[in-house]
Amino acid sequence: MPPYESGLCVVPLARHVLWWLALLGCGTSAAPATLDPSACDAAPRSDRTYGVPAIDALVALPTDTEPALVVSSIDDPRVPRLLFETDPEVLGTPEHLARLARALDPVEGVSFDELPVAARVVLQNDLWGAFQHLEDASIAPAIAGQLARIVLRLAATLRDVGVDAAPSATRALRARGLIERGSELASLQHERAYGLRRAFRVLERVDEGLLERALISQLVAIDAEHSVVLTDVAGEIESLVQTGPDELEGDLLELSRARLRCGPPAAALMPPEQVVAIPGLSSRPIFSLGAPAALDRGLCMHCHEHVADTPMSLPTSRPWASRWPALRTQLEVEVARLREASAR
Repeated sequence: MPPYESGLCVVPLARHVLWWLALLGCGTSAAPATLDPSACDAAPRSDRTYGVPAIDALVALPTDTEPALVVSSIDDPRVPRLLFETDPEVLGTPEHLARLARALDPVEGVSFDELPVAARVVLQNDLWGAFQHLEDASIAPAIAGQLARIVLRLAATLRDVGVDAAPSATRALRARGLIERGSELASLQHERAYGLRRAFRVLERVDEGLLERALISQLVAIDAEHSVVLTDVAGEIESLVQTGPDELEGDLLELSRARLRCGPPAAALMPPEQVVAIPGLSSRPIFSLGAPAALDRGLCMHCHEHVADTPMSLPTSRPWASRWPALRTQLEVEVARLREASAR
């Protein structure tokens, strides 16, 4: 799962994961990405995320409670992160709000120039999410204003980040013969769980009775013109294969923030190992395990119990692009909220 949020659950298969990583490491070129061990492996965990101390301290800010949503072993499964807390009852406690405010103060003066563009996109998306949680719960308007100012300052550094197509990570799916489809819904449940900060694309392959469907999330960014754009950064890829009436297999790769300095965005996708909960349409998860557990078929069934009918969202022949204008209209409201809050 992305370290703290995810709308996906599948069975990770080792034979597929290695194949995925071989393709995804290629990014947008034909040559494999060259990873920098000093940036991603040798440095202490607490310094590995972005390499800017004030930002790393904010992202690593722990809570004193069990995580409300999801925890992943991609970056560090042991520490619930306050920045990614979605439960207002936890996030809104005076002690947590004070810690968040103290961590945000130095970030307001940080230059983002040394961050790769993909890292800026992800950081903006994460801070935007924290803003949404505070704003929706109508708590801590001053801190929400801080978050809004940082999000919009990041926006000023983002130019020409929009892409018309799916992220380059989709190449791995197309290599398996999957074709992009439309969706029967203007907004998937996954998108609503992320506050529309990610757009999910549906791909499908039908081959001699074998049905394979995939979802790939595409991070939304606010650019220098305050337009909402789709980026080349993929948040996760879920692939489900129905091999029989009641047989389901799958793979999952998700965004590791610690690897954003290591190569192209696709190189940051990694297989997770643990999940705590599956998010719903609000701050409360659809299903909570209570403690981190390995992904397995039983967990998959909480999302995809009607295997014979629909392994995941039903595709249609309508082009995916027809969904984006509807999402963009809703996102313009979100940008207006950020502007208003930033003036506080």
